[in-house]
Amino acid sequence: MRGSLAKLYQAMGFQRAVANVEDIESISKARHDRDGAASLTNDHPSALRCFKGMLSSAKGKRFVVFLDYDGTLSPIVNDPDCAFMSDPMRSAVREVAKRFPTAIISGRSRDKVHEFVKLDEVYYAGSHGMDIRGPPQQVKTYDSKYQTKALDKKGNEFIIFQPALEFLPAIKEMLKELEKQARGIQGAVIEDNRFCVSVHYRHVQESDYGLLHEKVQSVLGKYPHFHLTRGKKVMEIRPSIKWNKGHALEYLLDTLGFTGTDNVLPVYIGDDRTDEDAFKNEHPSALRSFKGMMNSAKGKKIVVFLDYDGTLSPIVNDPAHAFMSDPHANERTNDNKKLRVQMRSAVREVAKRFPTAVISGRCRDKVYEFVKLDEVYYAGSHGMDIRGPPPQQQLNSYDGKYQTCRALDKMMLKELDKKTRGIQGVVIEDNRFCVSVHYRHVQESDFALLHKKVQSVLGKYPQFHLTRGKKVMEIRPSIKWNKGHALEYLLDTLGFMGSDNVFPIHIGDDRTDEDAFKVLKSKGLGRPIIVSSVPRDTMASHSLRDPSEVLSFLRRLARWTENSTY
Repeated sequence: MRGSLAKLYQAMGFQRAVANVEDIESISKARHDRDGAASLTNDHPSALRCFKGMLSSAKGKRFVVFLDYDGTLSPIVNDPDCAFMSDPMRSAVREVAKRFPTAIISGRSRDKVHEFVKLDEVYYAGSHGMDIRGPPQQVKTYDSKYQTKALDKKGNEFIIFQPALEFLPAIKEMLKELEKQARGIQGAVIEDNRFCVSVHYRHVQESDYGLLHEKVQSVLGKYPHFHLTRGKKVMEIRPSIKWNKGHALEYLLDTLGFTGTDNVLPVYIGDDRTDEDAFKNEHPSALRSFKGMMNSAKGKKIVVFLDYDGTLSPIVNDPAHAFMSDPHANERTNDNKKLRVQMRSAVREVAKRFPTAVISGRCRDKVYEFVKLDEVYYAGSHGMDIRGPPPQQQLNSYDGKYQTCRALDKMMLKELDKKTRGIQGVVIEDNRFCVSVHYRHVQESDFALLHKKVQSVLGKYPQFHLTRGKKVMEIRPSIKWNKGHALEYLLDTLGFMGSDNVFPIHIGDDRTDEDAFKVLKSKGLGRPIIVSSVPRDTMASHSLRDPSEVLSFLRRLARWTENSTY
């Protein structure tokens, strides 16, 4: 198993001079040692460096491999007709497909992708998943009129699934009009991808972009059941149906017999915006899944936990200005109260109905200054400073002497301030029980120097350690306590110690929230929700894209308690 996937990664150019999978981790460590700041910019860790962990997660599960084509199995090239696959890549895909179900999901027409790949061991989904040649199993949840049995040249049976079949006549007419309209624009290439049309403009003069877009829109205006999307130097016209690469991935998993099972580990590799739909499938939207989530919560007590930065407020350049805001408010009013009122109002309404806590890396007093709600419990310094409810039962598991606790050594703050003074853009933030070193405004060329200076101070304090967040390094006491422990403590003080009759929801966007997600996942309780607009390696079960979606989710949660509508 390891050899096949490693061979695929090697063929894709991810792996240089690596003899075997066991070498991958050691190479990543060597690279990190050469540049101590490497991980500062590593929001999405290398799949090669994480390969062993990936395989550990796969134990007892069935791998299913999904691959994009352009930019993934072949390089992006000037001429779309010359996006050929290398022989080593073809060999690697063949070896993987022998061992695991493997599918290629592309925006190209299915037949065109098959011409490039030339492998019958693989399933194909063309036109962004609107033309699938999949396993021979028909699934009742998908309309049978779009499923057709067929045989390949070797007599093997498979199913053709085409959910946009009725749009074909209109697409053929549209193609002729687009070719006519774009004829006078040098470099424009119109590509027929059967259930969608691609307008490539890689060779179009930049001065002609506006004209080309105008001509494409003039044709699109005649076809109200189609819409325009964009990729890398390409505009794509697709039928306006609820179907994309994410749905294609779900369909293929269902036809492979993995409907509703946890015994599968899908691996999806892609480079394009359209692949985001498949990436998001692993962590479905908490808004779209709201009804099912609330069904799971019926008969239980909902408890809400919220991160602050990036969750209740947007990530901002100046940490002191991370105000709670309404992303849809009219910014031209310059009225900060209007910008903050809707998120604060939503949190207040939720807190009236459910116990609600904000757990942040900020100091507790600072978070309270931002939130300004007495209905909410607060945990600052990643849970090391909690203002919680009076315990409803004796909590012998928590040492009473920590009802008050000595704050961080002030000498460390002074040393960090002195050491980093010469690096432009650094902000040192005192969060009482931890120190945040913000480097959002630091030149990338100074990252290594900053890291070195922080480590030089940290070396004098062996009882502290370094963690990282979004453009921030954080120094914390080396005690066994994090946001996950804070969540457990608050649940215990609320009277839910050892109870299955509780449904905790934790919403957060940072790496430190993973500790809370891990607790919920290990206990099989509630829903951990990641806030991210891009795919992330996370323990969360669901996702929200940004604070505006958090606002929508909280509003729906507050309304649900009033009338149980969704």
